[in-house]
Amino acid sequence: MERADRLVFCGYSLPDADVHIKYLLKRVELHCEATPDVFVVNEHRGKDDSLRQMEAQRYCRLFRDPGRVHYTKLSFEEFADGGLSALT
Repeated sequence: MERADRLVFCGYSLPDADVHIKYLLKRVELHCEATPDVFVVNEHRGKDDSLRQMEAQRYCRLFRDPGRVHYTKLSFEEFADGGLSALT
């Protein structure tokens, strides 16, 4: 993960209680020269805007360069259909 230019999270809201994943991601980022581009694919029908905002804030708070965090409005199905090109 230290050499990754891009991280893609599908269907994962980065819950506050998941300290093990947060620790892993922070450790990876601290050993990198720059924050990788982070894409979050976690949209689903009926998702509340406030929930969407809270999730996006959790990702932005975790990484030292929140400008590299891209919270998409893609569902997993849309991402699977379009692949990585769906992220741009």
